Amino acid sequence: MFALHMVHGMFPDRFQEKEWDLFSGLIVSDIKTDGHKHERDLPQWLDQDRTTAVSLLKSTLPQVYQSLCLTVSFYTPTAYATLPML
Repeated sequence: MFALHMVHGMFPDRFQEKEWDLFSGLIVSDIKTDGHKHERDLPQWLDQDRTTAVSLLKSTLPQVYQSLCLTVSFYTPTAYATLPML
């Protein structure tokens, strides 16, 4: 967290609108009230305890969420099964 504060202090113009608020925990949402709807829109491999945080990221910063490409099949556990063992 210290590094995030340091980077924000040095380069505040590099953060998008609402990005700093989200990463520093200032943005709070009622995603839990409609959690089942949001869970359907998230990657299947995502752990249950992270769905609220990822849903908040997706709703607050949709461009950042989309750039992460979290729905790409490379992230699925079965993708690792096809990799050769060295």
